[in-house]
Amino acid sequence: MQIECRRTSFNNHSTRCGNIDHLFQIGVDWDVSESTVCRTVNKVENISISSKKLALPGQKELRKLADPSMVLVIDVMESPIERPSKGQKGFYSGKSKKHTLKTQVIIELKTRNIMCLRHGKGRINDFKLFKKTKVKLTKIIKMLGDKGYQGILKIHENSATQIEKPKGGKLTKEQKTQKLNLFLKIQQLINC
Repeated sequence: MQIECRRTSFNNHSTRCGNIDHLFQIGVDWDVSESTVCRTVNKVENISISSKKLALPGQKELRKLADPSMVLVIDVMESPIERPSKGQKGFYSGKSKKHTLKTQVIIELKTRNIMCLRHGKGRINDFKLFKKTKVKLTKIIKMLGDKGYQGILKIHENSATQIEKPKGGKLTKEQKTQKLNLFLKIQQLINC
């Protein structure tokens, strides 16, 4: 009974280690305290970071890419956060009706390697986040994006986004299937 009370008092609070609820469950499974789990997680994270084996290529590597057959996929994920005490308006996402952080992910299509990650406040538009992070690519690299990246063609000529329905018009069946295939390909990569 005492354990249950302890668990609910920390419910949905976050720490440096993450959600205390998860730490509590791991502690119960391994018969150790939450603080022991937190210290262990921090040690493993620090060792992983210092080993440099988990490092992403980053923007400098993106500028060096010169393979014309390479296709990059770009998309944004939203991660819910606790309501900030200051500057709430910048983090509030009207789309998900929560305070969020956005993470822009650039993935190489064939190998499914994550090439680059960039972060922004939840309120910012996907395309504005792309412009703000100043991701530069060589012109021969092809880039695919979802409809949040309308206008990317002006910045990177060799890119494609989902086809939008013209005002007062309709999409053909071929355009609808092309739009759906691009959307599914992007979602499959992001969610894998």
